[in-house]
Amino acid sequence: MLPRFIHSCDVSVVNYNVGKLIGECVASALREGVLHVIVVDSGSCAGSLVYQNEIRGYV
Repeated sequence: MLPRFIHSCDVSVVNYNVGKLIGECVASALREGVLHVIVVDSGSCAGSLVYQNEIRGYV
């Protein structure tokens, strides 16, 4: 029998004024089994930070 390997990866997302799409992006990564999602904000001013704060404890 072959050994079973568990593959894992981390995902980093660069965010700049994408609003609610950031939450959808993070949720999609988590559904695929990603262990860690790192969101890097590049100075958003279009409400993206509101969505990042909503998902902060979830990620």
